[in-house]
Amino acid sequence: MRTLWIQRINGAVQEHGINYSRFMHSMVKCNIQLNRKVLSELAIHEPRTFKALAEVAKNAHLTAGRGLLNALNDSGNTPYQTRVVMTKTGGKAMETAV
Repeated sequence: MRTLWIQRINGAVQEHGINYSRFMHSMVKCNIQLNRKVLSELAIHEPRTFKALAEVAKNAHLTAGRGLLNALNDSGNTPYQTRVVMTKTGGKAMETAV
């Protein structure tokens, strides 16, 4: 199943002008903790949501690690308001989009 999820994600991110490797790296860098199964389902059933994630990934790559909030704000075309919650786990703060 993992191979199928990767193929689906790869096809979806290529539509948005980014490759799979860069997309997944940006998801980790921005601390967006969605697994491949969820990303695959979003790509199929929620294309607008997946497009927003692809934009965040592109901007995160361009901003070189300025954080999730900056990546979301830099995209400029998100039709929703984003709230970021800072959580503390394992002694370090993490940004999470809500």
